Amino acid sequence: MTKGKYGLSLVAIAILAFVLAFFGLLEALILFLAFALILEKDQWLSRQVFQAFYLRLAYVILLTVIDWIFKVINAFFGLFSAFRVINFFNSVQSIIQFLLYVGLFAMALIAVLRLAKGKDAGLPLISSLVDKTFGIIKPKAKPQAQPQQAYQPPQAAPYQAPVPSAQVYQPPAAQAAPPPPAPAPVEEAVPQAAPAQEAPPSKTAEETTPAEAPPAPKADGSWTCSCGRENNSNFCMSCGKPRQS
Repeated sequence: MTKGKYGLSLVAIAILAFVLAFFGLLEALILFLAFALILEKDQWLSRQVFQAFYLRLAYVILLTVIDWIFKVINAFFGLFSAFRVINFFNSVQSIIQFLLYVGLFAMALIAVLRLAKGKDAGLPLISSLVDKTFGIIKPKAKPQAQPQQAYQPPQAAPYQAPVPSAQVYQPPAAQAAPPPPAPAPVEEAVPQAAPAQEAPPSKTAEETTPAEAPPAPKADGSWTCSCGRENNSNFCMSCGKPRQS
């Protein structure tokens, strides 16, 4: 067991403080509190004695408040001489006081059992009140703030001259050969038949045949061939003889 400056067991003093709180020896409890704060100056012992003191103080305050409430109720029903109602509320008050006493015993017992193991009494609500008394308010865990990155202005990209894109060589398109000129219409020349040369008749000394005179042209430009065909061109359309003027 941990001993203090004066060789006294701190655990035993804490247990004794809760025993005094249960039996209502408030004056002795105040002396224990002064011993822990002024002489021993031990924080753990001071916490336990303070819890015992607050436990007894809370019990006394609750009893006083309940007693006041029921006194008002009894005084109200005493005006109407409702003694049965007053007796009923007196019974209710007794039950509530008994339950508070049981609660005090249970809290003191729990504290003593924890102190016997060298732990803190840890009474609900009372331990937090003791922490506030000592100024030991447990700070709540705060979420870790993520480091903020310093603002960096955007850097202008260096100017780069535009690179001409590689031009794909395209061979010159082969020019389509112009279509061959349409052949000029061939005028079929009328074959000029060579003038048939008639063998001159054999002349004898005895008989001579006078030559036939060429036909004379007509007034409209047409002429008649020796074959008897009338033509308008320079050649006969039938035998091909040339026009004779």
